[in-house]
Amino acid sequence: MNIFQLISIIAITYFQSMPTVLAVQLNAKTYKPCIVPAVFTEQFTEKDLESWSHRWFLPSDSAIGSFKLVEAPNRLLANEYGLITTAPGKRHVVFSDIDVPITRESSSIPITLSFQIKPTAHWDCGHANIKLLSQKDSTNEDNEATFPLIEFGVKKCGLYDYAYFSFGSYENQFVYHLKNPPRSGLTDYVTNMYTLILKNDKFTIRRNKQVLAHGNVQDAFSKSPVKHSSFQQRISHAEEATLKIPCYSPTNVFLLLLLRNASYAFTSTRIELDAWSELPGIFMNNIYFGFSESDASLFENEMFDIKNLLESNQNINRFGSDGRIKVLLKLIIISLKTLWLSVFDATYGNLYNYFYDTWITEGLCLPKETFQSLHHAVLVLSVVISPVIYWMLKS
Repeated sequence: MNIFQLISIIAITYFQSMPTVLAVQLNAKTYKPCIVPAVFTEQFTEKDLESWSHRWFLPSDSAIGSFKLVEAPNRLLANEYGLITTAPGKRHVVFSDIDVPITRESSSIPITLSFQIKPTAHWDCGHANIKLLSQKDSTNEDNEATFPLIEFGVKKCGLYDYAYFSFGSYENQFVYHLKNPPRSGLTDYVTNMYTLILKNDKFTIRRNKQVLAHGNVQDAFSKSPVKHSSFQQRISHAEEATLKIPCYSPTNVFLLLLLRNASYAFTSTRIELDAWSELPGIFMNNIYFGFSESDASLFENEMFDIKNLLESNQNINRFGSDGRIKVLLKLIIISLKTLWLSVFDATYGNLYNYFYDTWITEGLCLPKETFQSLHHAVLVLSVVISPVIYWMLKS
Protein backbone atom coordinates (compact mmCIF):
# COMPACT_ATOMS: atom_id res chain seq x y z
CA MET A 1 0.00 0.00 0.00
CA ASN A 2 1.48 3.33 -1.06
CA ILE A 3 1.17 6.66 0.72
CA PHE A 4 -1.68 7.82 -1.55
CA GLN A 5 -3.82 4.80 -0.64
CA LEU A 6 -3.10 5.29 3.06
CA ILE A 7 -4.10 8.97 2.96
CA SER A 8 -7.24 8.16 0.99
CA ILE A 9 -8.35 5.49 3.46
CA ILE A 10 -7.72 7.77 6.43
CA ALA A 11 -9.62 10.65 4.78
CA ILE A 12 -12.63 8.55 3.79
CA THR A 13 -12.76 6.85 7.19
CA TYR A 14 -12.53 10.17 9.01
CA PHE A 15 -15.11 12.06 7.00
CA GLN A 16 -17.51 9.13 6.84
CA SER A 17 -17.35 8.39 10.58
CA MET A 18 -17.96 11.98 11.66
CA PRO A 19 -21.60 12.10 10.48
CA THR A 20 -22.47 8.94 12.40
CA VAL A 21 -20.93 10.26 15.60
CA LEU A 22 -22.80 13.52 15.06
CA ALA A 23 -26.05 11.69 14.41
CA VAL A 24 -25.72 9.68 17.62
CA GLN A 25 -24.86 12.80 19.61
CA LEU A 26 -27.98 14.52 18.28
CA ASN A 27 -30.09 11.51 19.30
CA ALA A 28 -31.08 11.27 15.63
CA LYS A 29 -31.64 7.53 15.46
CA THR A 30 -35.24 8.05 16.48
CA TYR A 31 -37.40 9.69 13.86
CA LYS A 32 -38.75 13.03 15.03
CA PRO A 33 -41.29 14.98 12.92
CA CYS A 34 -40.25 18.52 12.12
CA ILE A 35 -42.42 21.19 13.77
CA VAL A 36 -42.62 23.86 11.08
CA PRO A 37 -45.42 26.24 9.97
CA ALA A 38 -47.16 24.79 6.91
CA VAL A 39 -50.40 24.79 4.98
CA PHE A 40 -50.07 21.00 4.92
CA THR A 41 -47.47 18.60 6.24
CA GLU A 42 -47.42 14.83 6.71
CA GLN A 43 -44.69 12.99 8.61
CA PHE A 44 -45.82 9.45 9.36
CA THR A 45 -44.96 7.61 12.58
CA GLU A 46 -46.20 4.42 14.21
CA LYS A 47 -49.16 6.23 15.78
CA ASP A 48 -50.52 6.87 12.27
CA LEU A 49 -50.98 3.18 11.45
CA GLU A 50 -54.66 3.33 12.36
CA SER A 51 -55.47 6.99 11.73
CA TRP A 52 -53.78 7.71 8.39
CA SER A 53 -56.69 6.30 6.37
CA HIS A 54 -58.96 8.92 7.93
CA ARG A 55 -56.80 11.69 6.41
CA TRP A 56 -55.71 10.07 3.16
CA PHE A 57 -58.24 8.56 0.76
CA LEU A 58 -57.91 6.05 -2.07
CA PRO A 59 -59.85 6.29 -5.35
CA SER A 60 -62.58 3.70 -5.83
CA ASP A 61 -61.21 2.66 -9.23
CA SER A 62 -60.10 -0.98 -9.03
CA ALA A 63 -57.49 -0.38 -11.74
CA ILE A 64 -55.56 1.87 -9.34
CA GLY A 65 -53.21 0.28 -6.81
CA SER A 66 -53.38 0.92 -3.07
CA PHE A 67 -50.68 2.59 -1.03
CA LYS A 68 -49.79 0.95 2.27
CA LEU A 69 -48.35 2.62 5.38
CA VAL A 70 -45.21 0.73 6.44
CA GLU A 71 -42.08 1.24 8.48
CA ALA A 72 -39.24 2.85 6.55
CA PRO A 73 -36.92 0.40 4.74
CA ASN A 74 -33.65 -0.53 6.52
CA ARG A 75 -34.93 1.01 9.77
CA LEU A 76 -32.14 3.55 10.02
CA LEU A 77 -34.47 5.76 12.04
CA ALA A 78 -36.79 4.14 14.54
CA ASN A 79 -40.46 5.10 14.31
CA GLU A 80 -40.22 6.41 10.73
CA TYR A 81 -43.10 5.35 8.48
CA GLY A 82 -44.25 6.17 4.96
CA LEU A 83 -46.50 5.16 2.07
CA ILE A 84 -45.28 2.45 -0.30
CA THR A 85 -46.62 1.13 -3.60
CA THR A 86 -47.78 -2.48 -3.43
CA ALA A 87 -48.71 -3.62 -6.94
CA PRO A 88 -46.37 -3.94 -9.96
CA GLY A 89 -47.28 -2.04 -13.09
CA LYS A 90 -50.18 -0.21 -11.46
CA ARG A 91 -50.68 3.49 -10.94
CA HIS A 92 -51.06 4.30 -7.23
CA VAL A 93 -53.01 7.39 -6.13
CA VAL A 94 -53.89 8.74 -2.70
CA PHE A 95 -55.18 12.20 -1.78
CA SER A 96 -55.83 14.33 1.29
CA ASP A 97 -58.03 17.41 1.64
CA ILE A 98 -56.85 20.73 3.08
CA ASP A 99 -59.75 21.66 5.32
CA VAL A 100 -58.54 25.05 6.60
CA PRO A 101 -56.45 26.98 4.05
CA ILE A 102 -53.93 29.47 5.44
CA THR A 103 -54.10 33.04 4.13
CA ARG A 104 -50.90 34.53 2.78
CA GLU A 105 -50.01 38.01 3.98
CA SER A 106 -48.62 39.02 0.61
CA SER A 107 -48.94 37.72 -2.94
CA SER A 108 -45.13 37.81 -3.28
CA ILE A 109 -44.69 35.12 -0.62
CA PRO A 110 -43.34 31.95 -2.29
CA ILE A 111 -45.19 28.68 -2.69
CA THR A 112 -43.08 25.71 -1.60
CA LEU A 113 -43.52 21.96 -2.10
CA SER A 114 -41.29 19.18 -0.79
CA PHE A 115 -41.42 15.39 -0.50
CA GLN A 116 -39.13 12.36 -0.27
CA ILE A 117 -38.86 9.28 -2.51
CA LYS A 118 -36.92 6.10 -1.79
CA PRO A 119 -37.01 3.30 -4.40
CA THR A 120 -36.69 0.05 -2.44
CA ALA A 121 -36.24 -1.93 -5.68
CA HIS A 122 -34.37 -1.13 -8.87
CA TRP A 123 -36.17 1.71 -10.66
CA ASP A 124 -36.46 0.81 -14.32
CA CYS A 125 -39.48 2.78 -15.47
CA GLY A 126 -42.04 4.87 -13.62
CA HIS A 127 -42.98 8.17 -12.03
CA ALA A 128 -43.65 9.63 -8.59
CA ASN A 129 -45.10 13.08 -8.07
CA ILE A 130 -47.13 15.35 -5.84
CA LYS A 131 -50.05 17.46 -7.06
CA LEU A 132 -51.82 20.52 -5.72
CA LEU A 133 -55.45 20.44 -6.80
CA SER A 134 -58.07 23.16 -7.00
CA GLN A 135 -61.44 22.98 -5.33
CA LYS A 136 -63.65 20.15 -6.51
CA ASP A 137 -67.20 21.06 -7.53
CA SER A 138 -69.62 19.32 -5.19
CA THR A 139 -72.17 18.75 -7.97
CA ASN A 140 -69.84 16.58 -10.00
CA GLU A 141 -69.10 12.96 -9.18
CA ASP A 142 -66.18 12.70 -11.55
CA ASN A 143 -62.69 13.30 -10.15
CA GLU A 144 -61.71 14.87 -13.47
CA ALA A 145 -63.29 18.12 -12.23
CA THR A 146 -60.51 18.39 -9.65
CA PHE A 147 -58.01 20.39 -11.67
CA PRO A 148 -54.28 19.84 -11.04
CA LEU A 149 -52.84 23.33 -10.53
CA ILE A 150 -49.26 22.20 -9.89
CA GLU A 151 -47.66 18.83 -10.58
CA PHE A 152 -44.12 18.18 -9.39
CA GLY A 153 -42.01 15.05 -9.18
CA VAL A 154 -39.87 12.53 -11.03
CA LYS A 155 -40.36 10.74 -14.34
CA LYS A 156 -37.74 8.17 -15.23
CA CYS A 157 -37.96 5.48 -17.89
CA GLY A 158 -34.86 4.32 -19.74
CA LEU A 159 -33.14 7.34 -21.26
CA TYR A 160 -35.96 9.62 -20.17
CA ASP A 161 -34.97 10.84 -16.74
CA TYR A 162 -36.06 14.23 -15.46
CA ALA A 163 -37.61 16.21 -12.63
CA TYR A 164 -41.10 17.07 -13.82
CA PHE A 165 -42.88 20.36 -13.12
CA SER A 166 -46.03 21.70 -14.75
CA PHE A 167 -48.72 24.18 -13.82
CA GLY A 168 -52.19 24.90 -15.11
CA SER A 169 -54.73 27.68 -14.80
CA TYR A 170 -57.96 27.76 -12.84
CA GLU A 171 -60.09 27.76 -15.99
CA ASN A 172 -58.13 24.67 -17.12
CA GLN A 173 -57.48 25.74 -20.71
CA PHE A 174 -53.75 25.00 -20.93
CA VAL A 175 -51.04 23.22 -19.00
CA TYR A 176 -47.45 24.51 -19.04
CA HIS A 177 -44.42 22.21 -19.01
CA LEU A 178 -40.72 22.89 -18.62
CA LYS A 179 -39.08 22.96 -22.05
CA ASN A 180 -35.83 21.44 -20.79
CA PRO A 181 -36.48 19.71 -17.46
CA PRO A 182 -33.36 18.79 -15.49
CA ARG A 183 -32.26 15.23 -14.89
CA SER A 184 -33.85 13.92 -11.72
CA GLY A 185 -30.72 12.37 -10.22
CA LEU A 186 -32.99 9.73 -8.68
CA THR A 187 -30.92 7.04 -6.93
CA ASP A 188 -32.11 3.57 -5.99
CA TYR A 189 -32.23 2.39 -2.36
CA VAL A 190 -31.55 5.82 -0.81
CA THR A 191 -33.67 8.82 0.13
CA ASN A 192 -34.16 11.45 -2.58
CA MET A 193 -35.71 14.73 -1.44
CA TYR A 194 -37.24 17.06 -4.04
CA THR A 195 -38.26 20.66 -3.36
CA LEU A 196 -40.05 23.19 -5.56
CA ILE A 197 -40.04 26.93 -4.85
CA LEU A 198 -42.24 29.38 -6.78
CA LYS A 199 -41.84 33.10 -6.21
CA ASN A 200 -43.34 35.74 -8.48
CA ASP A 201 -42.37 34.54 -11.98
CA LYS A 202 -39.30 32.56 -10.86
CA PHE A 203 -39.01 28.86 -10.06
CA THR A 204 -36.36 26.70 -8.38
CA ILE A 205 -36.14 22.90 -8.29
CA ARG A 206 -33.87 21.23 -5.76
CA ARG A 207 -32.82 17.65 -5.11
CA ASN A 208 -31.19 16.86 -1.79
CA LYS A 209 -30.82 20.61 -1.18
CA GLN A 210 -28.87 21.07 -4.43
CA VAL A 211 -30.35 23.24 -7.21
CA LEU A 212 -31.30 21.25 -10.32
CA ALA A 213 -33.01 24.07 -12.20
CA HIS A 214 -33.76 27.75 -11.75
CA GLY A 215 -35.30 30.15 -14.21
CA ASN A 216 -37.97 32.51 -15.43
CA VAL A 217 -41.43 31.19 -16.20
CA GLN A 218 -41.74 33.11 -19.47
CA ASP A 219 -38.58 31.62 -20.96
CA ALA A 220 -38.61 28.10 -19.56
CA PHE A 221 -42.14 26.84 -20.24
CA SER A 222 -44.20 25.80 -23.23
CA LYS A 223 -47.95 25.23 -23.30
CA SER A 224 -50.17 22.40 -24.46
CA PRO A 225 -53.99 22.32 -24.56
CA VAL A 226 -55.96 20.42 -21.95
CA LYS A 227 -58.51 17.81 -23.02
CA HIS A 228 -61.85 18.71 -21.45
CA SER A 229 -64.70 16.56 -20.27
CA SER A 230 -68.18 17.98 -20.94
CA PHE A 231 -68.42 19.13 -17.33
CA GLN A 232 -65.05 20.89 -17.52
CA GLN A 233 -66.13 22.68 -20.69
CA ARG A 234 -69.24 24.04 -18.97
CA ILE A 235 -67.19 25.29 -16.05
CA SER A 236 -64.62 26.82 -18.40
CA HIS A 237 -67.24 28.65 -20.48
CA ALA A 238 -69.00 29.94 -17.37
CA GLU A 239 -65.78 31.47 -16.01
CA GLU A 240 -64.36 32.67 -19.32
CA ALA A 241 -65.96 36.14 -19.10
CA THR A 242 -64.75 36.81 -15.55
CA LEU A 243 -61.16 35.60 -15.95
CA LYS A 244 -60.26 37.95 -18.85
CA ILE A 245 -56.78 36.64 -19.58
CA PRO A 246 -55.10 39.05 -22.04
CA CYS A 247 -53.25 36.21 -23.77
CA TYR A 248 -52.18 32.69 -22.99
CA SER A 249 -48.53 33.23 -22.19
CA PRO A 250 -46.76 31.31 -19.41
CA THR A 251 -46.25 34.48 -17.39
CA ASN A 252 -49.87 35.65 -17.63
CA VAL A 253 -51.31 32.27 -16.70
CA PHE A 254 -48.75 31.81 -13.94
CA LEU A 255 -49.50 35.22 -12.44
CA LEU A 256 -53.22 34.53 -12.64
CA LEU A 257 -52.61 31.22 -10.90
CA LEU A 258 -50.78 32.93 -8.05
CA LEU A 259 -52.62 36.26 -7.85
CA ARG A 260 -56.23 35.32 -8.62
CA ASN A 261 -57.44 36.13 -5.12
CA ALA A 262 -55.95 39.10 -3.26
CA SER A 263 -56.71 37.77 0.22
CA TYR A 264 -55.64 34.18 -0.48
CA ALA A 265 -53.48 34.32 -3.55
CA PHE A 266 -53.28 30.57 -4.09
CA THR A 267 -56.36 28.42 -3.55
CA SER A 268 -55.59 24.73 -3.28
CA THR A 269 -57.82 22.39 -1.31
CA ARG A 270 -56.32 18.98 -2.00
CA ILE A 271 -52.92 17.27 -2.16
CA GLU A 272 -52.44 14.10 -4.19
CA LEU A 273 -49.61 11.57 -4.39
CA ASP A 274 -49.30 9.70 -7.68
CA ALA A 275 -46.78 6.91 -8.31
CA TRP A 276 -46.28 4.14 -10.84
CA SER A 277 -43.44 1.73 -11.56
CA GLU A 278 -42.89 -1.66 -13.12
CA LEU A 279 -41.91 -3.02 -9.71
CA PRO A 280 -43.60 -2.20 -6.39
CA GLY A 281 -41.71 -0.55 -3.58
CA ILE A 282 -41.73 3.23 -4.14
CA PHE A 283 -41.53 4.62 -0.61
CA MET A 284 -42.81 8.20 -0.15
CA ASN A 285 -42.96 10.35 2.99
CA ASN A 286 -42.13 13.72 4.57
CA ILE A 287 -44.57 15.84 2.56
CA TYR A 288 -44.61 19.62 2.94
CA PHE A 289 -46.66 22.43 1.39
CA GLY A 290 -46.20 25.95 2.69
CA PHE A 291 -45.65 29.64 1.99
CA SER A 292 -42.12 30.14 3.31
CA GLU A 293 -38.78 29.42 1.68
CA SER A 294 -36.99 29.47 5.05
CA ASP A 295 -39.48 26.97 6.52
CA ALA A 296 -39.00 24.73 3.49
CA SER A 297 -35.22 24.86 4.02
CA LEU A 298 -35.69 24.04 7.71
CA PHE A 299 -37.87 21.09 6.71
CA GLU A 300 -35.14 19.90 4.31
CA ASN A 301 -32.43 20.23 6.96
CA GLU A 302 -34.31 18.34 9.66
CA MET A 303 -35.91 15.65 7.52
CA PHE A 304 -33.09 14.89 5.08
CA ASP A 305 -29.65 15.63 6.58
CA ILE A 306 -29.61 12.93 9.24
CA LYS A 307 -31.09 10.29 6.94
CA ASN A 308 -28.49 11.14 4.31
CA LEU A 309 -25.66 10.83 6.85
CA LEU A 310 -26.89 7.48 8.14
CA GLU A 311 -27.45 6.08 4.64
CA SER A 312 -24.02 7.25 3.49
CA ASN A 313 -22.36 5.64 6.49
CA GLN A 314 -24.29 2.41 5.92
CA ASN A 315 -23.06 2.22 2.34
CA ILE A 316 -19.43 2.97 3.17
CA ASN A 317 -19.31 0.38 5.96
CA ARG A 318 -20.09 -2.40 3.50
CA PHE A 319 -16.51 -2.12 2.21
CA GLY A 320 -13.22 -2.93 3.87
CA SER A 321 -10.39 -0.44 4.12
CA ASP A 322 -8.97 -1.43 0.74
CA GLY A 323 -12.44 -1.35 -0.77
CA ARG A 324 -12.82 2.28 0.18
CA ILE A 325 -10.36 3.16 -2.54
CA LYS A 326 -12.86 1.66 -4.96
CA VAL A 327 -15.58 3.81 -3.40
CA LEU A 328 -13.45 6.90 -3.92
CA LEU A 329 -12.84 5.95 -7.54
CA LYS A 330 -16.54 5.28 -7.99
CA LEU A 331 -17.36 8.76 -6.69
CA ILE A 332 -14.89 10.24 -9.17
CA ILE A 333 -16.45 8.24 -12.01
CA ILE A 334 -19.94 9.38 -10.96
CA SER A 335 -18.77 13.01 -10.98
CA LEU A 336 -17.28 12.60 -14.46
CA LYS A 337 -20.48 10.89 -15.62
CA THR A 338 -22.55 13.78 -14.27
CA LEU A 339 -20.31 16.23 -16.12
CA TRP A 340 -20.68 14.21 -19.33
CA LEU A 341 -24.47 14.11 -18.97
CA SER A 342 -24.55 17.88 -18.54
CA VAL A 343 -22.51 18.36 -21.71
CA PHE A 344 -24.66 15.76 -23.49
CA ASP A 345 -27.89 17.52 -22.51
CA ALA A 346 -26.56 20.90 -23.59
CA THR A 347 -25.47 19.68 -27.04
CA TYR A 348 -26.68 16.40 -28.49
CA GLY A 349 -29.71 16.17 -26.19
CA ASN A 350 -31.16 19.49 -27.30
CA LEU A 351 -30.44 18.71 -30.95
CA TYR A 352 -32.11 15.29 -30.66
CA ASN A 353 -35.16 16.76 -28.94
CA TYR A 354 -35.50 19.37 -31.67
CA PHE A 355 -35.35 16.82 -34.49
CA TYR A 356 -37.60 14.35 -32.70
CA ASP A 357 -40.27 16.83 -31.59
CA THR A 358 -40.33 19.11 -34.64
CA TRP A 359 -39.25 16.95 -37.56
CA ILE A 360 -40.43 13.47 -36.68
CA THR A 361 -43.36 13.84 -34.28
CA GLU A 362 -44.97 16.72 -36.13
CA GLY A 363 -43.80 15.49 -39.53
CA LEU A 364 -42.82 18.98 -40.68
CA CYS A 365 -39.64 18.10 -42.54
CA LEU A 366 -39.24 14.35 -42.18
CA PRO A 367 -42.40 12.21 -42.47
CA LYS A 368 -42.61 9.09 -40.37
CA GLU A 369 -42.30 6.76 -43.37
CA THR A 370 -39.14 8.52 -44.52
CA PHE A 371 -37.68 8.29 -41.04
CA GLN A 372 -38.32 4.53 -40.91
CA SER A 373 -36.65 4.01 -44.28
CA LEU A 374 -33.68 6.09 -43.16
CA HIS A 375 -33.49 4.07 -39.94
CA HIS A 376 -33.36 0.77 -41.88
CA ALA A 377 -30.75 2.17 -44.24
CA VAL A 378 -28.51 3.15 -41.34
CA LEU A 379 -28.85 -0.34 -39.83
CA VAL A 380 -27.92 -2.04 -43.10
CA LEU A 381 -24.98 0.30 -43.60
CA SER A 382 -23.77 -0.39 -40.06
CA VAL A 383 -23.85 -4.16 -40.65
CA VAL A 384 -21.91 -3.81 -43.90
CA ILE A 385 -19.27 -1.44 -42.57
CA SER A 386 -18.68 -3.18 -39.21
CA PRO A 387 -16.52 -6.06 -40.61
CA VAL A 388 -14.43 -3.56 -42.58
CA ILE A 389 -13.79 -1.45 -39.50
CA TYR A 390 -12.97 -4.59 -37.48
CA TRP A 391 -10.46 -5.75 -40.14
CA MET A 392 -8.80 -2.31 -40.21
CA LEU A 393 -8.43 -2.19 -36.43
CA LYS A 394 -7.15 -5.76 -36.27
CA SER A 395 -4.51 -5.17 -38.92
